[in-house]
Amino acid sequence: MICAPRANRSVAVPHDPYGVYETLFFRGKVIFGLEKRRSPDMDEDFYDTIISAIYDCAVDPTGWETALTLIRDQLALSYLLLHFFRFPPGYPSVPQEDFVVGTEWDRDWIARLEPLLPSVPHFDRMRRAAIDTPATQLQFISEEAFRQSDFYRSWVAPQKLRDNCLTNVVARDNMVAMLSAASGMERDVISERDTRLLARLSPHIRRALLVSDLLDETRHQSMMQSRLLDGLSVALFLVGQTQLVSYANAAGQAMLSEGRLVSARHGKLAARAGVGGPALAASIERACTGRDADIGVWGNGIPLTGPEDEQGIAYVLPLGRSDKRHMLGNGMAAVAITTRGDACPPETEVLMALTGLTAAEARVAIAVASGKSLDMVAAENSVTTATLRQQLKSAYDKTGARSQPALGAYVNTLRVQLQSTDRRGPALPRP
Repeated sequence: MICAPRANRSVAVPHDPYGVYETLFFRGKVIFGLEKRRSPDMDEDFYDTIISAIYDCAVDPTGWETALTLIRDQLALSYLLLHFFRFPPGYPSVPQEDFVVGTEWDRDWIARLEPLLPSVPHFDRMRRAAIDTPATQLQFISEEAFRQSDFYRSWVAPQKLRDNCLTNVVARDNMVAMLSAASGMERDVISERDTRLLARLSPHIRRALLVSDLLDETRHQSMMQSRLLDGLSVALFLVGQTQLVSYANAAGQAMLSEGRLVSARHGKLAARAGVGGPALAASIERACTGRDADIGVWGNGIPLTGPEDEQGIAYVLPLGRSDKRHMLGNGMAAVAITTRGDACPPETEVLMALTGLTAAEARVAIAVASGKSLDMVAAENSVTTATLRQQLKSAYDKTGARSQPALGAYVNTLRVQLQSTDRRGPALPRP
């Protein structure tokens, strides 16, 4: 469970977990400028600042409002909100756990919005977009046509809003998270540059949410090892760039002593078996550089296997040099390992965690491995073949493949290893 400064327990959620989008679209308070604004390019130093703020939220969820405000202000948005739902076993008989945090917005509009949701143009297409793929209102409808809609006249125009965007951050059977954002009339529509940044930030937000979820809400803000980490049920290790373990909580020590999932030979944390070993090492190395953004999409749900087909999932969090995380280990990495059965990520996230591919690159690689043509993949993802070829080129660079058949063989090799050693864990789809 994730603790947060504000929660909304009154939202009725349909049986379909993804139906929660329909009760959560647009939340926050609109802040207007006096002159027309454009979203500026983000320099790398400021990008590092935002990534650091996002990762701080993994150990202190009260920081989400600050992190989202940084993004909102950088993109000159009216508001930016993060919605998270967990669906426990027995849902819907057992109520979901949820929170909504973000920048300020007038909540009086919430009551006016719900009955208007059926009239939102192309809303269903937006909420079903692929993970890490921002979908804007005006990519599906012209602005002129949008302004003629009942939804625009009754809800958008009175608040002087212009465009909106929805990004799926987590989309699993047991949990859902998304970012919702809006631009005002005082600035341009949400641009491709804006959506590229939101897509770039989405995997980092997912990592912070999932690690925070694993650590439970039993944490204390001081994050002292003896008072917090030893009491966690999830195995947690603090390691340096060479994988040397400086600390393991009680659950982690038990995992090592019982020879489950990971080992610490010569004091270095390593996967005992399976395809997750190289990815775990690479993720730890990247997480310990001191620059939070260096980890990219690596280490965000690495499948691990142990004796007797035990399954686990590892998440690597950079500790960096922030004021909130340095108490756990300045410049080190935290590795959280869960054996919870409902924690297995989807196949796209598995490939991302193992290879460092982006969500778009991973989808293309899986499609190629499944024997689909580029034209078919382009049609399914509503992108051009030129865009797909650029994604393929990037996938080649990251995997060492030099052709589509080679990339397909690479993915299928991972698939075979996962399915042969990880029968109950995450698996890439067969062609």
